[in-house]
Amino acid sequence: MSALSRPLARLLEKPWLWAFVGAALVWLATIPFTPGRGAGDVLTAAFTFATFFVIVGIGQMFVITLGPGNVDLSIPATITLAGSVATKLMDGQDALIALGFVAAMGCGL
Repeated sequence: MSALSRPLARLLEKPWLWAFVGAALVWLATIPFTPGRGAGDVLTAAFTFATFFVIVGIGQMFVITLGPGNVDLSIPATITLAGSVATKLMDGQDALIALGFVAAMGCGL
């Protein structure tokens, strides 16, 4: 094995590499289906939603690692309930954002 192929072989064994490759392929496959929008807009939207998924994922990780290995399946239902209650309560009025936020936090408790 040459000096260059050994580090490459070690890199290809890393499981996280394939997640990045898959994400790049999905992004490239999305570009033809977004007429009128640039690839940058798609990437910006993906990063915006990714922040929420990271926060929820970290919370789920704490549940799994700090507990006896249980998976908390109530997180998606709680997020959906909180979003629905807050959206219904605010009803598109900017003046009710604070009230909607309090209602969403109350659903999470």
